[in-house]
Amino acid sequence: MRNDIADKIRGGLPCIAECGGYLYLHKKLEAPDKKVYPMAGVIDGTGYNAGRLQRFGYMTLTAGRNTMLADKGKSFSAHEFHYWNSDCKGDTYSVTKASDGSVEIEGYGSDTLYAGFPHIYFPGNKEAARRFIKTCRCYRHKVSGIDKDIEKLAAIFPELKTIKVPDNNAMKQAEKHWDGIAKPLHGLGMFEDMIVQIAGIQGNADVCIDKKAVVVMCADNGIVEEGVTQTGQEVTAVVSCNMADGISSVCRMADCVNAKVIPVNIGIAQDLPGSLIKTEAYKGLVNRRVMPGTKNFLKEPAMTKQQLIKAVKAGIEQVKCCKDDGYNILATGEMGIGNTTTSAALACILLDMNPGKVTGRGAGLSDEGLLKKTEVIRKAKEMYGIYKNDPLELLRCIGGLDVAGLTGVYIGGAVYRLPVVVDGVISAVAALIAVRLCPVVKDYILVSHQGKEPAIKALLAELDKKAVIHAELALGEGTGAVMLFPLLDMAMQVYKENTTFDDIQITAYEDYGKC
Repeated sequence: MRNDIADKIRGGLPCIAECGGYLYLHKKLEAPDKKVYPMAGVIDGTGYNAGRLQRFGYMTLTAGRNTMLADKGKSFSAHEFHYWNSDCKGDTYSVTKASDGSVEIEGYGSDTLYAGFPHIYFPGNKEAARRFIKTCRCYRHKVSGIDKDIEKLAAIFPELKTIKVPDNNAMKQAEKHWDGIAKPLHGLGMFEDMIVQIAGIQGNADVCIDKKAVVVMCADNGIVEEGVTQTGQEVTAVVSCNMADGISSVCRMADCVNAKVIPVNIGIAQDLPGSLIKTEAYKGLVNRRVMPGTKNFLKEPAMTKQQLIKAVKAGIEQVKCCKDDGYNILATGEMGIGNTTTSAALACILLDMNPGKVTGRGAGLSDEGLLKKTEVIRKAKEMYGIYKNDPLELLRCIGGLDVAGLTGVYIGGAVYRLPVVVDGVISAVAALIAVRLCPVVKDYILVSHQGKEPAIKALLAELDKKAVIHAELALGEGTGAVMLFPLLDMAMQVYKENTTFDDIQITAYEDYGKC
């Protein structure tokens, strides 16, 4: 065991070894009876019992160089009470005794180790505590984080191996067809680009988006415990069941364009108030529940690795079902009280932004509520910022299940060659995570609108995508994404039904570059 501990510490395992733990790290330990015992050997010296009190009282430790607990010149408080000593005390810290101002040079400090006789009082040294926790998380990330390398990810999500780039020939044919239509070149702007993109996704210039669906991931978020919302988790169940009954906002809008709303229970925490029917069995609500809502990410990671994988796979599987049912295009939506907090936290870290710049009022927070929500985002960045470049681990730690499911929907779109429409900030965060995991997924994504939540503009810029609707939407459920459908239908009418220059025997415009 001694050798194993020594190997782990030398390998970078973060360690705080105070007093007895410090003695344990020595090469040898001499007992009061003068017998010598082998110890871990991290410190090349001998600890021994001096037979009388060595140091007692409160101390201030000042780092002589940058260490795990403090940068050079920074101090933290501690205390000592011991009868033992060392013939190899170390030289990292200046230890000043509060009672008489005497100073000794002792202790060991590195990027991952604190070892010395002084006991650190962490409630009074919060910065030292935060640094230690951050070091622990970095170590955990190093040895057990989910690697974003595609080959390793493919072991978790085998579908990634089947993803291919859109068909370039189909896209060229679609562009040629647009240019032959009797209208000004590129006159429908971004809508022409979208139809061309869909042609590449479908591998055919004869684009078809007749059968549409909106996949709405419904889940609760444990972070609501922190008072970041106006309403409780019962609202998630009510609105999700309303979707199943076809009477929510997105359902009314989808009816206008003959799109089917597919609400998915991926993590609803409660049952419908006043109903004997559990949400898992509610008619019209697809049951893919992974768990009854995530954990409070300020207290513990939102979910386990297994739950994360299951949630992402649920999204991929839902797209497969849609493909098998003949759908040509999907919109994304979500329902879950507290999910603007999780998405803002994810965006804050993924984009390395100031918490105040990404945090919005969600469903209508007061000024006091907004301040509380912003503080939650700040803490999230402090706790989980080290996972900025590990999107799956970040998603596991913060949640939510709806974001994980939507991440799977975007991946599924690339796997099963279906265009997928981004709605607002929550689905945009999921899109960014999917693209970070597998960059080619971006080619299968369309963007509908730029809503009110402050992070959305930066998210779309990171995705290198532009919204076509700027209407300060903030309803959620996939309503903004559904609004893109009729606009695409109108563009498709021109693409398929308009006369061409050949039809009217007029020379086509020369393309001197897009206006």
